[in-house]
Amino acid sequence: MKGDFDQFEGSHPDYCKCQKCLSDENVRRTDTKTCSVCGKTKALDGKNFYRNSTCGARYQKRYKQENPDKYRDTKLKHLYGITKDDFDRMLIEQGNKCAICHVAENKLGNGLKQNLVVDHNHTTKQVRGLLCHNCNKNVGAVESWYDEIKAYLEKYQK
Repeated sequence: MKGDFDQFEGSHPDYCKCQKCLSDENVRRTDTKTCSVCGKTKALDGKNFYRNSTCGARYQKRYKQENPDKYRDTKLKHLYGITKDDFDRMLIEQGNKCAICHVAENKLGNGLKQNLVVDHNHTTKQVRGLLCHNCNKNVGAVESWYDEIKAYLEKYQK
């Protein structure tokens, strides 16, 4: 029979939709993809394959563990518009210390390693510097009430 695998001399095209291929799970169909996390063959529905799924969270966690520098660079670009090289340059310019309290990057908190975080203006998206977690949290809290806090402090400073 002409639809037989023999006509392809041992290999069969991935795009084939003959009855044999549609029933054979070993042949990859173009409208499906094998999940690298769970190993199941899933239908492609035009969306990001791993988005909003348990496999997606596990995939991202595994990718982050296997590619920490690449993951960090992608996150910095997406969130703040800077590269890992920009971050490293800022870190050197600040002497590996928080721009506000001047505590060294790895000696923060209760002795645990804690990296400095990117401080940015939420309205203009402009990056201001690198801060420890506590200073970044406090700047965020004060920023929205800056005028009121300044007026209060000036009132009682006299």
